[in-house]
Amino acid sequence: ICSNRSDPTPRLVYADWLEDHDRRDSGEACANLYAIRAELIRLQISIAELRVASDNEWCAYGLCSPYCSVCPQLSRAVDREKQILDEHEHMWYPISARASAKVYNMGFLEQIDMT
Repeated sequence: ICSNRSDPTPRLVYADWLEDHDRRDSGEACANLYAIRAELIRLQISIAELRVASDNEWCAYGLCSPYCSVCPQLSRAVDREKQILDEHEHMWYPISARASAKVYNMGFLEQIDMT
């Protein structure tokens, strides 16, 4: 992952590992965090691919064309991404609650500003 940050393949392998090692049946309060993290990784990779496919800055807002097939997918993915981060980010990156800005790249916190 670190040696080639633009390649999604190692991240997808890690997402598979997370899902394989999820403890959702354990009854613990945070049991499904691995699966949710795996979902975030896959979701952010999908969002990046959809943005490339759309090639339109308005596509994420559903404003590019009434016939666009990418807008609805992208909108749902961005909404789910926000939901996951709002609900779980503080458990993966406790310091993120105090951050003024954060940048994620395919499921990993890549930049954080603490101003």
